Amino acid sequence: MPAISPIACDPGSAEPGETVTRAAGGPDTPPDAVAAYHHAVITTRDAAQVAAAVAPGQSMGSPALIEAAFDGFPAGTTYCLRMRQTDATTVLATLDCQPPGAPVAQYKVRATTTGAPGQVRLTGEVDQ
Repeated sequence: MPAISPIACDPGSAEPGETVTRAAGGPDTPPDAVAAYHHAVITTRDAAQVAAAVAPGQSMGSPALIEAAFDGFPAGTTYCLRMRQTDATTVLATLDCQPPGAPVAQYKVRATTTGAPGQVRLTGEVDQ
């Protein structure tokens, strides 16, 4: 399958209060946790990394739902997240993605998180 060019994802295009990224993220802030989850699902496709981005006991960290997430983003998918944290635990995100050989798709989600800085994990993600 021919390679596709990555979707444009310029952090400098962020409006005030927004984060634009496809970076690996981490547990420091709610937007970082959302980025960590999507990077683990779309880029690394690593179940352990996905599970680490999700709060313990949450269904989205179950093996079946992790596999379903992988199925939704075929290997080689390129993406960009545009996020805005709306309160201490909520992030509104627009995910633009393009699987190999397919058109660009856009998803708008509301992600919820829990945890202190350095320990932030996802508790859920639903369509906006």
